[in-house]
Amino acid sequence: FFFSMRACCFVVLFLFTAFVFAQTNSAPWEGTWSTNKRNVGGSLYICVDTKNDVAHGAYSGVGLMSGSIRGNVFRGTWYEAGYDAPYGTFRLVLSGSSFSGTWKYSDSDDTFSWSGSRSSSVRPEADQCLVPGKAYAAGTYEHTEQICLNPRVTYQNTHFGSAAASFDGFGNVEGFSPDNGRTLLLSDFYLPLSGNGAYSFRPENNTAVFGPCSGCNQDAGDDEIQTGKIVVGVLIDDATFCGFFWEGLYNYQYGDSAVCFRKTSTKSPDSSVCGWGAAANALQHGHTVEILNEAQAAFDALQFPDVIIQPGEFVDDDDEQFTSNYFSQFVTQLIIVDDDDLVTSNTSADDDDTTYTTGETSFTTADDDDTTYTTGETSYTTADDDDIYIPYSTYTSYTSVFESSSGASILKVSIALLVVAVALIY
Repeated sequence: FFFSMRACCFVVLFLFTAFVFAQTNSAPWEGTWSTNKRNVGGSLYICVDTKNDVAHGAYSGVGLMSGSIRGNVFRGTWYEAGYDAPYGTFRLVLSGSSFSGTWKYSDSDDTFSWSGSRSSSVRPEADQCLVPGKAYAAGTYEHTEQICLNPRVTYQNTHFGSAAASFDGFGNVEGFSPDNGRTLLLSDFYLPLSGNGAYSFRPENNTAVFGPCSGCNQDAGDDEIQTGKIVVGVLIDDATFCGFFWEGLYNYQYGDSAVCFRKTSTKSPDSSVCGWGAAANALQHGHTVEILNEAQAAFDALQFPDVIIQPGEFVDDDDEQFTSNYFSQFVTQLIIVDDDDLVTSNTSADDDDTTYTTGETSFTTADDDDTTYTTGETSYTTADDDDIYIPYSTYTSYTSVFESSSGASILKVSIALLVVAVALIY
């Protein structure tokens, strides 16, 4: 019995020691660090789950990282956005209050250095580390922001499902999610057909400026990365999406920290209100060569039926069988209906007692309103009780049709009327 008790105590002590050792070796990674990845400045925030020896982090507002901790080694995967297949692996080694190591793309063996030193051991906030929660980001958010997921469609030449979003005041973006909808790497980057598989549209192989700058990448050429918007974000809990928002290829950041939105509906939005197709906007930045390449590819993909020309007797039978007046049936006849009671002759039989004279520049009416209009007058006088005065200029648009008339025409018409009247009498 005594031996069994000693053995049991030994086992408990061993497990406790192992637990403390694990805590001691994973916890030192937690905190705020400097970082030289991409050399864009900013801080690296790391939050550690000491129970499972896993960690998540966000660096410089540019990318995210996650992985496992074994002893003093932190290894895992990093993710960015806005260019060709922006993700890969890393391996970092802790030494005191600093670390050093390497990172690389997932499809390449070329490595790049990554180092930093700790400035604080206090656990960063959730919107700094951007640790993904358990829920999915799809839904509607407080300012009519919309996020859509389509894990069945692979985004560009990545190995991950597609995602898209529309942010009020920012615009539309699309990209991929490496964890089925909790982490989103979005942009309006367009991968040209000519660059697919060549990796020429990555920062290391391209002349486009990566990182904060003023006035850069304004006139990107066809062979440059033409990214206008980037969002690197995570659903940090069941109802909060936080992300870093950038203009250009990480050229200008909105704010100096993550921007967060509260979810108002978990229902997946209609695809028409999300940012699907946002990547094609890069074509509007001057991708002339790519437009021609895609047009050519579309023509090449067309399949036309075979055309066989068979010689035969020529018969001219176009319109000899038609009579000379055959086509007159298709001529439209203009029918004028005079329903305005206007007569272009000397007198009118209308019951409004109004007389119109050809070419006259004034007219007199016997209507009950006792109103008289004179040529060129700047006002008119009425015998009505209202005594209203209306300037002539008010009716300019209506009197302009009379600008070509003359007093001589009135005199001629008046004499003609007198002659006709005398002839009728005798």
